[in-house]
Amino acid sequence: GFTLVEICISMGIMTVTLVPLLGLMANGLTQVGSNIDKNQAVNICQQVFVAAQQQSFSKLVSATGTTVPSYFTSEGDPVATAGSANIVYTANVTYTTSTATAPTPPLVTLQIKILKTPGGSAGTGNPVASFVGTVSCPDVSGYNAGTD
Repeated sequence: GFTLVEICISMGIMTVTLVPLLGLMANGLTQVGSNIDKNQAVNICQQVFVAAQQQSFSKLVSATGTTVPSYFTSEGDPVATAGSANIVYTANVTYTTSTATAPTPPLVTLQIKILKTPGGSAGTGNPVASFVGTVSCPDVSGYNAGTD
């Protein structure tokens, strides 16, 4: 068998090696949560860009200078109303229009800031990610502000 001294020494060695590992596990779990948020932010950004591309260009141009919030669940599904307990992420989309002239096509730039806002806390959450992208008028020759 083992003596009491040997058992105490082995317990001390195990304690010295396991305590730092517990600290690493906590850090690892924090990183996993952060990576989940960033992954959802990319998915939400893609949804917002696709929705913008499906709108008429004149509607995007008319939104210039505004910031429009969109709300999403933890799975990235859209939520129609603000203040819902299911809201985990808010995408604040700011629209700006290019001032370039022909032959450059008109562009609308979308700046999307994804915030973690559990319970829909009025858009004052922790920033997760920011993205910038552009949407162009599909038919420049037929574009007429307000009638595309």
